[in-house]
Amino acid sequence: MRILIVEDDASLASGVSRILEAEGYAVDMTSRGEEAVEAAKRERFDLVILDIGLPGMDGFEALRRLRGAEHRVPVLVLTARDTVSDRVHGLDHWGGRLHGEALRDAGAHRAGARAVSGARRRIRARG
Repeated sequence: MRILIVEDDASLASGVSRILEAEGYAVDMTSRGEEAVEAAKRERFDLVILDIGLPGMDGFEALRRLRGAEHRVPVLVLTARDTVSDRVHGLDHWGGRLHGEALRDAGAHRAGARAVSGARRRIRARG
């Protein structure tokens, strides 16, 4: 399985990558939305872990473009944004519903979520 991490916090991206690789996943990383969209055109990913607050093309726009692509990869969204307007904006890009293909490999989703959570705990523990 191949996972693309799109995160501009290098420490978080590196931590998530190490955890996923230890679980046997192939991981590619980028810190920019534009690069994520281009990578998804060239390669087939089983999951994208996408930060919303990216420099340049933000995660919302990257998600919109990923959703418009021929290959509709499942996306696990990371964000510190918690306003109602941000949630509504996000749901607009996700179509406001969970599609069956997103459940194609729930294992990758669980592994991605565990990796993100574990990396964040390690970063907070370091201070």
